[in-house]
Amino acid sequence: VSRSTIKKALLKLQQEQLVEVQHNKGANVKSYTLEEVVNYLEIREVLEVLVAVNATSNITDMEITKLSETLNQMEEHLQNNRFGEYSKLNKVFHQIIYDTCSNKQAVEMINIIKTQLARFQIRTLLVPGRNSNSYAEHSAILAGLKSRDEEAVSQAIQTHISNDEVSKGKGR
Repeated sequence: VSRSTIKKALLKLQQEQLVEVQHNKGANVKSYTLEEVVNYLEIREVLEVLVAVNATSNITDMEITKLSETLNQMEEHLQNNRFGEYSKLNKVFHQIIYDTCSNKQAVEMINIIKTQLARFQIRTLLVPGRNSNSYAEHSAILAGLKSRDEEAVSQAIQTHISNDEVSKGKGR
């Protein structure tokens, strides 16, 4: 791999605030304080609400069906303690909502923040009860989308994001 390729890759990682590059010293993975993580979660909550409310008016019956099927699979994996599979379907569930949203810039910003938070989200899988609570929250999101109720969707998304255990320091 050429030096210019490595430089470009490090620049991209630096722009995404995943590494800190120090002249003549190299690059280090950026560490975050709990306060920074909480700040990212607060920003993500606002953006997730914006995206989900936007999706509420755009969502089709086919997309509702996809969400329902995904949620059913999530429940099956949860009951069988397959938390890694549950987590993958969690991403699928949210991606269906993102794909329905017409505000692609908000979705892009969410994805940037999720990249920042990825290493902390893995830890939430280990918090007792988090996955079953998460499943109930996804059920509430789906119920709001099915009824095309923007207020219900907004409340369900806020609850889902704010209940992230990392924001309470339990995932550290």
